[in-house]
Amino acid sequence: MTLLRPIVMYGSEMWALRKAEEQRLGVFERKVLRKIYGPRPDIIKEITKRRLMWGGHAWRKQGSLVRLVIEEEPIGKRPLGRPRLRWEDCVKKDIKSIGPGIRWREVAEDRDRWQDLFIAAWS
Repeated sequence: MTLLRPIVMYGSEMWALRKAEEQRLGVFERKVLRKIYGPRPDIIKEITKRRLMWGGHAWRKQGSLVRLVIEEEPIGKRPLGRPRLRWEDCVKKDIKSIGPGIRWREVAEDRDRWQDLFIAAWS
């Protein structure tokens, strides 16, 4: 667990996971970890938690490139077909699963309130 999870989750804060990818990660984790340790917690919850923690951190940092990218509304048209999944769309979906009607940008401004949201969701 100490060696495997960091390798699998490297860079997971910026992943925009689709359902199929979530299922593949879940299958991988259950298959490997069940052989080693028996039943273990869900890796998707850990990725979601890390994405939200990093999102709050990035949003609070004033003047950062990440915040500028999140704030910016790009000019132009998106390509035809199904829109690509964006990182912020995943954050909004994760927040919606914690509690409907939560505006993640407002809550993320207050670090204590942001952390309390996680404690309530994953305890």
